[in-house]
Amino acid sequence: FRTYVQESKENVVIWFYDINNLTDRLLTEFSPWEKTCEYFEDSRKFKLTIYYQKYDELDVVIRLMGYGANIQFEDKEQSVAKEILCRLERQRDISNDRDIITER
Repeated sequence: FRTYVQESKENVVIWFYDINNLTDRLLTEFSPWEKTCEYFEDSRKFKLTIYYQKYDELDVVIRLMGYGANIQFEDKEQSVAKEILCRLERQRDISNDRDIITER
């Protein structure tokens, strides 16, 4: 079992400023998962690494989507980042389609 857990372990790294108590909100939101959070005084930014099991990825995606432009992904090719960008593009396409329909 331990081997499976280790092999299915993933992580996502996000950067953010502590605006509107964002640090506490993120740490609370992701309390079910192991994480590390570092503060970089020179840039006044935080780096949060969230460790999760592959089967929790959808939950992590949905939770991160709620933070919108307040967070930045260190690696835009990471699967969580790619899924969020894909979902945002689909939402934009749906919105654009509705604009066309309502203009008629």
